Amino acid sequence: KWADTGYLFAAYVNEDHEWIDPLLKEILETRLVESFSGYQRGPKGVADQVFAIWHLFQRRGFKYSSITDTSGTKNLVYSQYVRFFDESLKVAQANCVDGTVLFASILRKIGINVYLVLTPAHCFLVFDMDGKGDLWGLETTAIGMVDLRDYQEKDRLNVSYDVFKKALNSGNTQLQDILKKLNAKTPGYSIISINK
Repeated sequence: KWADTGYLFAAYVNEDHEWIDPLLKEILETRLVESFSGYQRGPKGVADQVFAIWHLFQRRGFKYSSITDTSGTKNLVYSQYVRFFDESLKVAQANCVDGTVLFASILRKIGINVYLVLTPAHCFLVFDMDGKGDLWGLETTAIGMVDLRDYQEKDRLNVSYDVFKKALNSGNTQLQDILKKLNAKTPGYSIISINK
């Protein structure tokens, strides 16, 4: 019998990790946002904060890494290797779950409601744009689509923003599809509220 334990990925979200505050300070030094204020500045303020975090990881050269296998993999039990917050930061790599919990940890720290969306073969982030249920998907695996070092300094912010918009579009398209699957009670699909 199928037993879905995907909700356990939520345990990797760690908004209290000691490395988050220094990351937030580094982001503030870019001056992309004046402060981390959660929902106080409305949906545009939320989008700006999410992009500022995105841009930090692109500046740090984060890449998608499909490492998911664990040493204990069995034919009857599907398992996946997940990096802890500090492991992802040290190696500047993340698979779909790693990137999702990394973003979820930081967004939760700054007061933005986050969700993990799980499919049979993928995980991505959803965040609440207005604090009232306006859900937006973010495909965190797109973070490594470009290497900002390949661009001149003056172009890097625009390139990063373009990739961010593509990641939002991809996340939102996937979210709409998954909401249909959830309504149809299709097994293997779930949205996990980190607040809950």
